[in-house]
Amino acid sequence: MQFSPSRLSFLLAVGALAGSAQAQLLIDDFTTGPYDYATSPYDPYYNGLTHSRFYFQSGSDILGSNRMAVAVSNPDFPTNDQFVGSIGGGLAVAQNTPGNDVSWQYCYGVSQAPGGPGSFPWQFANLNANLSAYDMIQLSFASSSGNLDLYVGINSPTSYFPTFEFSVPNSSTPFVYDVPLSEWAGTADLTDVNQLDFSFQTDAGDGADVTRIEALNPSPTPEPITIGIGITGLAIAARRRHRRRGV
Repeated sequence: MQFSPSRLSFLLAVGALAGSAQAQLLIDDFTTGPYDYATSPYDPYYNGLTHSRFYFQSGSDILGSNRMAVAVSNPDFPTNDQFVGSIGGGLAVAQNTPGNDVSWQYCYGVSQAPGGPGSFPWQFANLNANLSAYDMIQLSFASSSGNLDLYVGINSPTSYFPTFEFSVPNSSTPFVYDVPLSEWAGTADLTDVNQLDFSFQTDAGDGADVTRIEALNPSPTPEPITIGIGITGLAIAARRRHRRRGV
């Protein structure tokens, strides 16, 4: 099939514009819920720590699998008085009350385990997600306060949760924070990710509100010559359409 010069230039323009888009994989947009820490199930035996509350949820928008929200309280303080946590409406809220601190996490690829109180509360429900085509995991924050430490762990068949620590900035306005997947090069099989874990720790009285987590692969900006060909092609195509109309 042969194309006229104007048609070929138009196709090049479309290709250049399409190439500038980002490839992305939604991990969580926090629209499913609701979850409230104060009313979530309580288990005193999680990993030998007391005052732990769990919440499990399945949903097709969460990498097609399951999310577990966990808040681990300081046992020296009343369980319900030191942390405000909720998920729903596109926002995951986590806020420590003054004088107290809680670590919390969002883990994907787990489900609630059978058994009653005192039994281990969760089990693996593998994601089998391929993240090898992505450069980063991007977290969108509505705000954060204090010295927020983020621990990201990736579980795959070749390794058990290699975890890296990142320092998230303090901001009262929305921002994004990028976690480079290159950190896991040689330690995790990104073609078959079974679990993703995002754990947070901050100071007493501080917290963080997250609106979105996704894997991204930003495409390179088109070369100037490609952009020039595209613009020229669009101009030629527009001029020819005007001529056909007798303008």
